[in-house]
Amino acid sequence: MNDIAHRPDGRLVHHWQGRDRQQDINALADAIASAIELFNHNGTLVRLGDDGELVPVNFADFRVLIDQRICTLRLMRKGTKWRKEFYPFPFDPVPPSGPRTNAMGLQTATRSSGPDDKALREIFDALPALLPRVV
Repeated sequence: MNDIAHRPDGRLVHHWQGRDRQQDINALADAIASAIELFNHNGTLVRLGDDGELVPVNFADFRVLIDQRICTLRLMRKGTKWRKEFYPFPFDPVPPSGPRTNAMGLQTATRSSGPDDKALREIFDALPALLPRVV
């Protein structure tokens, strides 16, 4: 199981495996669906506002909600000791592949240890099918 705990601040700790991209995307989508109260309104993400109104969730809002409710974990050395560090997924853009472009200050693509911006977009687009419907 990828989801290992909840932080005291209420964020769900989720681990991106990094072996099978589609499996990781599906697992993160499931974690988001369980950690954030969202709904499917005709294929669009919405949340229930404090006033009882449906509030559309755009891509930028979605990113903020994930940062508030989901994090990941790594162990970091501090001097001679190790400590847990909880942090949000960065969802960085994938650098372009191709010839080295260090002279231009750009990185070439490397294996990512977490979800990138394209994975987040895939989740955003697929998530309504996993959520309760507004009737």
